[in-house]
Amino acid sequence: MKVRVLVRLISAVLAPLILTACHSDSTGPGITAAAAVTKLGTDPTSVIAGTSFSDSIRVLVTDAANHPKSGVGVGFAVTAGGGSVTPAAVITDGNGKAASKFITGTTVGANTATATVTGFTPVTFSISTIATPPPLVWSSVSSGTIPLGYLSGVWGASASDVWAVGGGGGTTGATILHYNGSSWSSALSGTQNLSGIWGTSASDVWVVGDAGTILHYNGTSWSSVSIGTMHTLRSVWGTSASDVWAVGYFYNGVSYSGSIFHYNGTSWSRIMGTISIPALNSIWGTSASDVWAVGDGTNYSAPFAILHYDGATWSNAPSPTTFPPVNLSGVWGTSASDVWAVGNTAVTAPVPHYNGVILHYDGTSWSNVPIATTDPTFLRGIWGTSASNIWAVGQEGYDGATILFHYDGATWSRVSSGTISPTFLSGIWGTSASDIWAVGGNGYAGGPIIRYNGTTWASVSSGTTPPIHLSAVWGSSAADVWAVGVQNDYGKFLHSIILHYNGTAWSPVWRGTTGALSGIWGTSASDVWAVGGNGTILHYNGTSWSSVSSGTTQYLSGVWASSPSDVWVTGGTILHYNGTTWSSVPSPTIRPVGRIWGSSASDVWAVAGDGSGGEILHYNGSVWSSISTGFVLFSAFFGPSGSDVWAVGYDGAILHYNGFTWSSVSSGTIQLLFGVWASSGADVWAVGGANGMILHYNGSTWSTVFSGATSPNFLTGIWGSSSSDVWAVGETGDTILHGTPAG
Repeated sequence: MKVRVLVRLISAVLAPLILTACHSDSTGPGITAAAAVTKLGTDPTSVIAGTSFSDSIRVLVTDAANHPKSGVGVGFAVTAGGGSVTPAAVITDGNGKAASKFITGTTVGANTATATVTGFTPVTFSISTIATPPPLVWSSVSSGTIPLGYLSGVWGASASDVWAVGGGGGTTGATILHYNGSSWSSALSGTQNLSGIWGTSASDVWVVGDAGTILHYNGTSWSSVSIGTMHTLRSVWGTSASDVWAVGYFYNGVSYSGSIFHYNGTSWSRIMGTISIPALNSIWGTSASDVWAVGDGTNYSAPFAILHYDGATWSNAPSPTTFPPVNLSGVWGTSASDVWAVGNTAVTAPVPHYNGVILHYDGTSWSNVPIATTDPTFLRGIWGTSASNIWAVGQEGYDGATILFHYDGATWSRVSSGTISPTFLSGIWGTSASDIWAVGGNGYAGGPIIRYNGTTWASVSSGTTPPIHLSAVWGSSAADVWAVGVQNDYGKFLHSIILHYNGTAWSPVWRGTTGALSGIWGTSASDVWAVGGNGTILHYNGTSWSSVSSGTTQYLSGVWASSPSDVWVTGGTILHYNGTTWSSVPSPTIRPVGRIWGSSASDVWAVAGDGSGGEILHYNGSVWSSISTGFVLFSAFFGPSGSDVWAVGYDGAILHYNGFTWSSVSSGTIQLLFGVWASSGADVWAVGGANGMILHYNGSTWSTVFSGATSPNFLTGIWGSSSSDVWAVGETGDTILHGTPAG
């Protein structure tokens, strides 16, 4: 799910945001003379030698009553270190202010410029320059979560050596999990989805998957085995280390056809046979001369795809022809005369839907075994311990509700899944009647695993998580960084999440029950705030996170603080915390307010917008005011100082505030920009983009330094502890981007 604060608009016309007005200054009777010249702002540091910086050097001229004095001539000049100022002569505006752009000298060191008004001591500006730093190299860092869309197969050598495979998570398709008798952990990830697993022992395990993927585990490590094909492989089974079968399918440009491969202990080879092979999904047998493979039926004359191998050849098995086409997903049995297959078929009455199918082979023929279902049902896996203890698993309904059936030797009956979170199940395996594992997932559930102890089924942590979307990042130091966002469970349940970086690794530290977290900010390592949906405000005191009542249920999107007793929260409302209580503050707009940032308690900026337009809000220490941005919406603010502020937004829009006016700056992109952060006036970062984009400002121009389809695929937040330690987070939260110096 994409967490958005603002709505993208069709048009993008940027209204000029000119906040100053000039007027002349006469010298007639009653006109007061200039009495003082003072510096505005602070001298910047760490400016790259030979470049300009985004802020200007500025002075304020006032009269004897301390009123701004307009129309006064101010001369700007470089006095040491080289460089230039533009313009060199300026007339103060209606606010008594004058500014000039200072381009530093090319030699690293001290640069000095002055602003002079006739009759007054010159105002001196001292700027320390540095050499051009090496570019940052951006790399993916694990967030401490394991993305996994689903698990499709499970097998083990013993109760303390169980494997599960699947795919569909994050930027890697495949994941292999291992259970050591105590907990599940990630053992391997790859680029292709995995579907089936089987082995002969703890040191001989096979896995198959998409694009002809076959992996082998020798007891120590996993390795890839080439079969020279890109066929999709769905299931693997064998009788010994030198008799292993894999089945699947491929698309020939017109239709899907089945694939059968065999391993003889040395190499894999494709079995062509003399029959037309349908797409196959599962394989199992009782011996090397009694092997069954099942798959997708094609039409009413061939509704079942059931093949049999007698030790010499594969042949189509006789099956009922009164059914609509049936897709069979699993096959298992106890003997040559007791084999079961499960799947689903399309039913047209009383309304069109899919219904679960269970077939049984008694040694002579296959027959349908009725089961009682109401909703659309998909059965995907089957396994048991004896002829009177068999389980079938799958999905009920289109939203992935868990379904379990049990066979006691006489009838199949529905078994309650208890308190298990809804998810469809795909694979099942166990060591005994009181130790059974089932796995599944629908692409959102994070690879759920459930276990049966002989009495009840219960959920077990797989060590994986549902898809994570991170919205914001902030830290107090390089070894204390926080990121917040949301987990998407089963495509419909949202859970807030907080991740922490301790200087070495990221790990999840907090998970809420509902809603998404959108903003995080703090004043120290022991005073951190996070906000999100349903009026959620969380506070970290250095030890633990706790919920704080906000007095509202509106969505909260941004948080910023100048001190522990001056905290602002924005969203559907504006809230302020004075160190004791939260209170609502009148907003200058009826539009929802997005992210917020400030340079001090009396200089706070926020963005607002909806389908009718956008605004920039400003708080001067007393009241909030609004400036229209026309039809352009902005997402975030940040700046090195109150007179060097950046705003980024939709269609690549970037604005800069120099203490006087807002002006548009070219970003070189039309991608949505959603976050901005700076270490200095010559080191500003912006993130966004459909495929993950990072822009950098070097004090003169913006340029794209990172862009691609790598995770995270949409960046929403950026923060750093220094110019050489910058973090970016986004929608695919299994990885977080980290910028560090090259080399």
